[in-house]
Amino acid sequence: MPGEYKRLGEILVESGVLTNLQLSVAIAAQLTSNRRLGEILVERGYATEDQIARCLADQYGYDYIEDPAALAPEQDALDLVGAELAIALKALPVSLKEGILECVIWDPIDVSVTDKLRLATGNRLRISIAPKSRLESAIRDAYSIERVLSVASEQSSPNATLPARFEPQETLRQTNSLLWVRAHDTLLSRCVLLIGGREEEVSEAHLKERCRLFAQTRHPYVTGVFDFLTHNGWAWAALDNARGEPLDSILRTRGQRSLSQAAFICSAVAEACDSLLTNGWAHFITPENVWIDDRHVWLVPGATPSAAWSPTLSSDADNAVYALGLLLATSLLPTKDWQGAEFDWRAFDDMPSAMRAIFARCTDRGKMDRFAEPVQVASALRAYNWSGVVSPAKRQAAATSGDRDALLDSITQKSGERTSFWKKLFRIGRAA
Repeated sequence: MPGEYKRLGEILVESGVLTNLQLSVAIAAQLTSNRRLGEILVERGYATEDQIARCLADQYGYDYIEDPAALAPEQDALDLVGAELAIALKALPVSLKEGILECVIWDPIDVSVTDKLRLATGNRLRISIAPKSRLESAIRDAYSIERVLSVASEQSSPNATLPARFEPQETLRQTNSLLWVRAHDTLLSRCVLLIGGREEEVSEAHLKERCRLFAQTRHPYVTGVFDFLTHNGWAWAALDNARGEPLDSILRTRGQRSLSQAAFICSAVAEACDSLLTNGWAHFITPENVWIDDRHVWLVPGATPSAAWSPTLSSDADNAVYALGLLLATSLLPTKDWQGAEFDWRAFDDMPSAMRAIFARCTDRGKMDRFAEPVQVASALRAYNWSGVVSPAKRQAAATSGDRDALLDSITQKSGERTSFWKKLFRIGRAA
């Protein structure tokens, strides 16, 4: 049975994993960074994910799963939760028996995870605990999602050695010209995201210029850059630890985003662009440079956009607005080649007119009401409740159904007998 509720820090101190001083330092860092305590403890090297998971399992009486990849999840359980929800909640459904869903999570203290699982599935839960990184990997394997966030080390160049101060933790992804690595910075005692490229394959000057702009900008949606190094023929940018994964991998593995999701992502990027433009401009808007974790968006200075995404327009703001339009289309429309901006434009017919208008005001620079600044794009995207917007196709279908007639009847039925607010207030028409 789960034990008495205690805070994570108390549990780790009582079990001997942490000292009181380490806990105090981590809590102080948590208050200034608005991040979870467990993440800070791992980043600072005070505790490992295994130690945290084992302590939580022991404290609350849950089974501890050291290797969740060794489990064999049943397809019924996987289908019930779905890949998108499983990844968002970091929960691996294992089996479904007699109304009880067996799931593996990493933090039993986070009641929002278990509440969302219960609401989404309508089942009671039996919980087990596993280390966070291994659990995330097991979830991707279970749903056969492309492992874009765990590139095999043998695929990386043997010459891609990190500067001595960085201890590699995980290779996140590798493209034709860039390598993305999560590492521990021993000098500053923090977890960082490293972006590196061979000096002969990337323009060190261009990468350095983009990093300079990001380093000068302070914005919630802009990833901070605090160092730029060269080592063994590679150029490396040291960034704040942007979590999650790039938008291009999300689109490739789990499909296009809903209207509300696309609006949220693109409005956040637009705000980031507006902030960056105050310090200068370097082309950086691509789905590879937009990282997403749960409800947070980070713009990072990574890949160089293709020619289709970086036209030469009248101003830097115009270039940013145009790229934001392409980012919106990439998030919403099927595409064979997002880098070449080749979309299935027929799918735009099912988009609400408001969304089509926003896209046109971004990309059609001949329009009289075109957007002049990224902040205008963000404002337009946030002016609608997209979760309640109905596409023309769905509206037409509703208009031809019996639901429309029933709705009209409910509005007009006995309308002559309704009493207005003023009549109710002054008792007009009522017997004295």
